[in-house]
Amino acid sequence: METNSFQGIGDALYYAVFLLQKYEREQDQILFQEANFDTYAGFDPELILEKHLFSKGTSDIEDCINIASELREDVYLSLFIDMWIKDQTDWNKENLRTLVYYERWRNHAEGEITALKKLAEMERIEGNQHNYCSTASSLAEKFIETGRLDEAWETMATIIPLITKEEEWFLYGLGRTIIASCIHIILHFGAESRQASSLWQTIKGILQPAANHMGTDQYQLAVSVSKFMGDTKLEQRLIRIRKQRQ
Repeated sequence: METNSFQGIGDALYYAVFLLQKYEREQDQILFQEANFDTYAGFDPELILEKHLFSKGTSDIEDCINIASELREDVYLSLFIDMWIKDQTDWNKENLRTLVYYERWRNHAEGEITALKKLAEMERIEGNQHNYCSTASSLAEKFIETGRLDEAWETMATIIPLITKEEEWFLYGLGRTIIASCIHIILHFGAESRQASSLWQTIKGILQPAANHMGTDQYQLAVSVSKFMGDTKLEQRLIRIRKQRQ
């Protein structure tokens, strides 16, 4: 509940408050005092009534998944996600996007990769190049995260011809993410590899203009890969940009 995106307020909070109120244990009173102002302001007392929380038909399997996630009940979370998957009779972009998040919540990397592959294929067939690049980029990131760099490289090879058609693609969030993925792959395969050579040709000319829009971690990656690839002039230019921004 402390990590909930909306001020610490989620379904699990209402169930927890209901139980605290039901048992009226003196030692639990301190928990009410720990809530911050935003939680106090956003909390709706009507939602802890038993008729709302436990009435037949008020909750569905997605509610159960959200509550289990908020309570970090990993066994039940996985059980509910499997039940939700069995309920899906027709996979489409909407429920595949949901599945990506669910698999991420339960730290099931292979399931997340499978969902991203299916979603990317749907978007490729539809012909929306930007959406395909976005999903395929997430897939490449997951491959990198799980140490599957060969598959990450193969995925990036399908993205780059499409994304580089977009004007100033390197200035946007997706473009910067793709640059970071390219750098990770270059560092993995080595400066003399064909993978590094190909990706370096794609990004070396845009690292300097892209650097002004990068966060600290991405910026450091750009400096590191310039040094790694032996481009001392670019490395020094990037370092000067960093000093000017400080």
